[in-house]
Amino acid sequence: GGRHIFLFSDPVPGGRYGYSWDGWAEKNPETFFYTGEGAVGDQEFTRGNKILRDSAAEGRQVHLFTADGHTGGRRGRTHRYLGQFTIDPQQPWRREDAPDRTGETRSVIVFRLNRLGTSPAPQTHTESYTAEPANR
Repeated sequence: GGRHIFLFSDPVPGGRYGYSWDGWAEKNPETFFYTGEGAVGDQEFTRGNKILRDSAAEGRQVHLFTADGHTGGRRGRTHRYLGQFTIDPQQPWRREDAPDRTGETRSVIVFRLNRLGTSPAPQTHTESYTAEPANR
């Protein structure tokens, strides 16, 4: 019910569950593709996917973070804030095939996010991490 949506993208664990679509658009460094939520079966426009899809119409701000390094522990990750984004009004999302947590092929939602403003995202104190272009 809040005005802010915080999205986190991490290609390392996400790739095992079909979240391999996350990354920058090759021809537009201000556009980021983000895979919707749901680890088993086809993703639907419920819960977080519905909230993200309807974020602009409902006046919600979307903030994107990507994995940026490790905190020293095996699971501890740091993240870099990439800025505020909005769902692309012309091409807000598309469907792609990807494996689910059990290895079965399913349909995922890939959102097209456009960065608001043109200033670069602030860097963290850790090593710099730049998300790769979407690999598919």
